[in-house]
Amino acid sequence: MTEQRYTAQQAAEGVLFYDTLKSVPEDKQDIVALMAEAFINGMNAQEQLAAKAQQGA
Repeated sequence: MTEQRYTAQQAAEGVLFYDTLKSVPEDKQDIVALMAEAFINGMNAQEQLAAKAQQGA
């Protein structure tokens, strides 16, 4: 299994997200994390769709 490597920018963004999440009331943190994950998944899906469209063009 390969170890996931992160850039310095990705690590900094992770810390920023963690700090932001911790500023949210504890009873709301789960929903904020779920919303962020849904957003990231949507961005990844869009990236894949754009790549397929570009290959077909």
